[in-house]
Amino acid sequence: MAMSLASVISSLTLLVSDPSSW
Repeated sequence: MAMSLASVISSLTLLVSDPSSW
């Protein structure tokens, strides 16, 4: 569970820090 949670957090961070993706 912790691994999947870390994956979600990292992916969200990448999305937020990269406006060009959205």
